[in-house]
Amino acid sequence: MIEQRIITAPTAAWDYDWAAFRPGSKCMLLTDGGIAIIGQLSSDDHAGYMAWSPMPQRDKAREAELGLGLGGRRR
Repeated sequence: MIEQRIITAPTAAWDYDWAAFRPGSKCMLLTDGGIAIIGQLSSDDHAGYMAWSPMPQRDKAREAELGLGLGGRRR
């Protein structure tokens, strides 16, 4: 049996104000249907999305402590 580990990170908060959004940056987007996706918008045209959030930061020290490498695989 293959052991699987999943590490998750909650978003700090969804931002419904698009004034601080930087076009071209990779972020999490909340669609009008309520589905969270990872994406990148190339312009200020955010039709189809109701909110955004910066990408969560990885805890690389904790990953090393758990023996996880790139892709979440044990070394």
